[in-house]
Amino acid sequence: MPILRRKQNPIKFYIKWSQENSDLCNQAHIAISSADLEGSLKILSKIHQDKVLREEISHLSSRLAKYQQEKNQGTIRSEEDNVRFNQISESILNLITTISDGFDHEKGDHQKIFEYLNKRYENRLQQKLSNRQPINLT
Repeated sequence: MPILRRKQNPIKFYIKWSQENSDLCNQAHIAISSADLEGSLKILSKIHQDKVLREEISHLSSRLAKYQQEKNQGTIRSEEDNVRFNQISESILNLITTISDGFDHEKGDHQKIFEYLNKRYENRLQQKLSNRQPINLT
């Protein structure tokens, strides 16, 4: 189960791997790379999620909204503006990384199961075919 590291308390959540969720996570990473925090959060909210992750996304969205409101009102100094933007960006990036790490772990499990079942199928097929006698058509 992925754990998001927070300074006060770690957050645990579980998201099932799927190609759609993996693609959404990659899109969110691209959005955060281009400094589109709001877009990144919107993409993350589309991931099939549990209650804890939904609350974390809501928390980050409210932090971003408060930051944007104070920035628009002009109540933030420029030094503080950069620091808060970077803190929110880092929090979103940590969330994306945590989700991706969980996917990688689960995808590895799926790959092991697939390889095991494939090997088992091939062995069973070999057993069935080894008992057959060659047929002479002449």
